[in-house]
Order: sequence, then structure tokens, then C-alpha cells
Amino acid sequence: MDLYFDSGDDATAYPVILDSGSSNLAMAIESCTNCGEASTDLAPTLTSPEMCIEVTYGSGAWFGYEVESSYVAVDSDVSAYTTYAGITYQDDFFEGGDSYVGILGMAYQGIANSYYSDTCDESSSSSRGRGASSERGRGGGRSDAEERGRSPRRLNEATSSISSTTDAAVPFLYALEEAGAISEAAFAVAMCGDEAKVSIGGLDASMYTGDVSYAATQETMGEYYGYFLIYTTAVTVGTTSVTVEDVNEYGGLVVDTGTTLHYLPTATVKAIETAVTAAVDDATITSKSFYEWESCVSADDLSLFPDVTYTFSESSDDDASTFDVTLSPYHYMLDYDDCYYWGFEESTLGIFGNIGMKDRVVIFDVTNNQIGMATGVCTDDDTATFYKSPAQMMGEVVAQARSKSYSQLAVGLVSAVAVVGTVLASAFVVLNKVTTKAAASPSLDSEETKTLLPPM
Repeated sequence: MDLYFDSGDDATAYPVILDSGSSNLAMAIESCTNCGEASTDLAPTLTSPEMCIEVTYGSGAWFGYEVESSYVAVDSDVSAYTTYAGITYQDDFFEGGDSYVGILGMAYQGIANSYYSDTCDESSSSSRGRGASSERGRGGGRSDAEERGRSPRRLNEATSSISSTTDAAVPFLYALEEAGAISEAAFAVAMCGDEAKVSIGGLDASMYTGDVSYAATQETMGEYYGYFLIYTTAVTVGTTSVTVEDVNEYGGLVVDTGTTLHYLPTATVKAIETAVTAAVDDATITSKSFYEWESCVSADDLSLFPDVTYTFSESSDDDASTFDVTLSPYHYMLDYDDCYYWGFEESTLGIFGNIGMKDRVVIFDVTNNQIGMATGVCTDDDTATFYKSPAQMMGEVVAQARSKSYSQLAVGLVSAVAVVGTVLASAFVVLNKVTTKAAASPSLDSEETKTLLPPM
């Protein structure tokens, strides 16, 4: 999606990754030494004294500095003055050319990496706290399942030994809620083919049909709210139940817009593969090559594959109500270069990836500590502009060039912005600003804001 940043007399739009699996807002700035095509003209003022930050994801990492509080906006009504990280060095993070120049982490503050002072050395950042490499939804490519599946570790250990002071980063979603720009710290994402739609501040009713199934967000490792974790009681392939013994080891599955594939413990993935092989003709899946990404299947072959059903629980209580989310082969395989690749990988930390979100709406609610899922309202033609919202009553907004600047995003601009992106043609709908704030976001003490796991 596009975010607007104050740059002199104008607020300029820059494309960022919307990531429910991390919590830091970070942008490539003018002084970035190796950002390549992702370099920007942003030249923000750094805090004094300088505060450093480094974040390692499942794939890629970056190093940067905290900038002074500045204007950041979705549109003129939905904006806040907030700090963010100015990226000055990156390692395999900007892999999409100029299709994105930053990242907007939308998870809980509990997994926000902190700023630190004392020693700021970007040259060592790529080796300090470097995470495992994996595919993260930026096209095809084989993920390193063995490295991706290793036990997560405390990232801040790398910096705590050299830090004299630390400063917890405030996620942008929290800043918007605190400023009164949105009614609650919540957002929803709908994905339809190559189209996507986001509502910030709550759930836009036009995005879904039928009922919404909600589940309580589980505390990460039973200690603090960090990831959007959903408790999982069963996984079924066709009519065959597979083991889910370790699926909830960290509290549940991470529901993550920033990860493409589905990640599950090794025993569960192997059981799924066995059940799928038994259901599909051997001529379609050649030995183990399909599960190793050495071969793929055509769209016509998808009808041979069984559905995979996740059973989610409203809470971790034994007597809690459950609901099913059934994935067709289209929702658990990766469509890449006119072929469909296997969509499950092994990991100690389970992830419900964004291929499973196709044709669905997912609600991420920090204020009420819940995750919701519903059937998305999608057009028949997934190449058409996916843009249905209450804002249409005020007139639809013609997509604007991403590089265009708007003079301070003049007040009165309709509260919806349609953006044609490089990868996704997206429509962003912002629920109306309210004058009375909703309940405050969950407060987090210093212990709860420590990062126990890497951002997705």
C-alpha cells in the first residue's frame, strides 16, 4: 500500500509492504548506501542522540536509525505524527526493485524491535542477528525449509550487550489510534486474485459476505501479545485427519499477510504430503519432486487434489467453540509462472500464509485481541478494480500515479484511495474518523515488549 510522508511542502506517497507479521515501520531514506532501486528522496532528521535499530525477517534484514517524529498518513483524515526507522543499509530485503521501499508492520507492539544507542555500526548489522533465509511472498523460489524451521530466538540478545539505552518502537497502528485518527487499533485485509483491499480502523462491511468467525488472539508463548496467533485444533486432508501435536507450541498459527506459504511442524507437513499423495494420481506427482519444488502442476490438475481444512478454536479452552476454514488446492498452492507449486513448508513456528487468504477477509484486531475470518466479496474478473466501499457514496477516486505529491494531502480528500500497484492493484478504505476514542490499546510494560521471536 502507499503511505504518505512529509517532505518539505508536500506529502509524498511511497509504496510499502503491509505486514501483519511484524510491527516496525521502516523506510529506505536518501542516505541508504545499498538500497538500489528502492532508494528514496526522504531525508528526515534523525533523533539526537542517534538511536539505531536492526530487524531481521524470515528473509532479509535491514539496519537504520530512528527519525524525529514526522507526518505519516494513509490519507488526510488518517494520519499521525510518529517516529519510524530510516533504513540506511539492507541485506536481501529490497528484492522487488522499486515496487516497495519500506515496510509497515501492523502486529502488536510486543514484537516491535527497539531502538538502541551507544554503538551504531551498520557494517556489522548483516552478520549480527542475521535470520534464516526463506521465501517471503516476493515471487517464486525455493525456501530453505531446514533453516526456516529452526527454533526462533531472542533477536534483541544481539544488541542488548552493546546498548546503553533502548527505546521501544511504537507501531503506526498504535500511533493512529492514539491520535484519534481511527476508532480502534484494527484493520482488515481482503485478497481477490491479484487484487487486494484494506480497511484501517476496523472492518468495512462491504468487504465480506455472510458471518465473521472470530477467535481470540493467543499470547505468544503464553507471555505477551506479539503475533496474531490463532489456536488450531485440527488439520484435515479430504477426510483424513493429520497430526497437529506441535502446531500450537508458540500459541497457535501466525496469521501473516507477509508470508506467502503455509508453514507447519515437520510431522504435520509430512502427514499432509502422505494424504495428498494417496488422493492424487501418481502421474501427477512424480515421486517427491513435487514436494521439493522441482516440479509443479497445471491448473487442470488442481481438481485432482483434495481440500485441506484448518479447524480453528475461539480460544485455547478445551470446551471452546471451533470453526473450519477449508482451503481448495488454489488456496494452498502457489500460482507462479502459469504453474502451481506445493504450498506447505516445515517450520517450528506455524504460519497461515497469504495464499490461504485468497477470496477471504481477515480481521486483525489489536484493541479487542481477536482475529476474524469471513468470505470476501470479489469480482468475477480478478483483473478489474476491486473497489467496493461506503466511500463510493462520496464518489470513487481515480487511481493516482504513485510518485505524485499532494500538497499536505488537503483536508477534504475523500477517505478512500485507489492505488494501482506493481504487484497488487489495491484499494484502501479508511473507516471514518471518530470524535470519541474507543478503549485504549493494550498497554505493554517493558518486559512484554521484548522480542522473543523474529518478525515474519
